[in-house]
Amino acid sequence: MTKPPQTNPGRSPGSTPRLGPEVTPAVTHDAVVIVPGIMGSELYDTVTGEVVWGLAHPRWLARAWLTRDGLAPLRLTPEEQAGEYGRIQPRRLLRTPVWIPFVRGIEPYHKLTRAIEETVAHPDAVLSFPYDWRLPVEANARLLAAEARRHLERWRGHPAHAAARRRALDEREGRLVFVAHSMGGLVTQAALALGFDDDLAGDTRGVMTLGTPFRGSVVAANILNAAQGAPLPLPHRR
Repeated sequence: MTKPPQTNPGRSPGSTPRLGPEVTPAVTHDAVVIVPGIMGSELYDTVTGEVVWGLAHPRWLARAWLTRDGLAPLRLTPEEQAGEYGRIQPRRLLRTPVWIPFVRGIEPYHKLTRAIEETVAHPDAVLSFPYDWRLPVEANARLLAAEARRHLERWRGHPAHAAARRRALDEREGRLVFVAHSMGGLVTQAALALGFDDDLAGDTRGVMTLGTPFRGSVVAANILNAAQGAPLPLPHRR
C-alpha cells in the first residue's frame, strides 16, 4: 500500500504552517510614559520617614478615614502652599488597592503596565511617572516634561531601540507615547502645552487618556457640595 503524497514534507501533522520568512512582531519602538491619576502614586514623608499614602492594610485605612488626624500628613504646609516642595516624595505607582469614601476605591496599575510592556520592544522603553498629586498640575507637569525628555534620550541610546528601529518600516527614531489616567491626562496636557520643553510636543507621537476630566468632574463637584455617593456617613468637613 502506497503512502499518500505529502504536500509539505517539512511539516509534521498538526504543526502550525509557516507564514513566510519573517513576520514583524506587533511591537513599537517608541518610548511609553505611564502617568497615573490622582491618588495613584504612593507618597513618602521625608521628615517622618513614613509612607503617608499607599498602604492598604485595615489598620492604616481605619486610621486614615476614621480618626481626626488620619490624613493630616497629606495636608499642604504653609511652605508647600508658597511653592517650596520636597517634603513629600512620590516613590512609585500604587501597588495595592486602596479603599476611599465616595469614589469606592483606587486600583493599582499592574494590568495596564503589563499590557503596555507586551507592546514595546523592551521593558526599558516603559517609564512610570509617580507624582505628588497634592500639588498643582503645573508643578507636576514641569517634572513630567523633564523626566519624559530624559526617558526618551535614554531609550534612543538603548541597543533594543536600535534593533527595533531597523525592523520598522520607516526606521524613524522612537518618539514618546503618553498613557495617562484621570488627573494624569491633565498633567500630560500641561507638560506638552506650557513650554517647559519646546521640543517635547514634536517628539511625542501620541497621547492616550483614560477618564481624564478635561471639562471638570461632576463626581468631585457632588462630593464637595452634597457628599453624594458616600458609603459611610463621614462628617462633611472630612
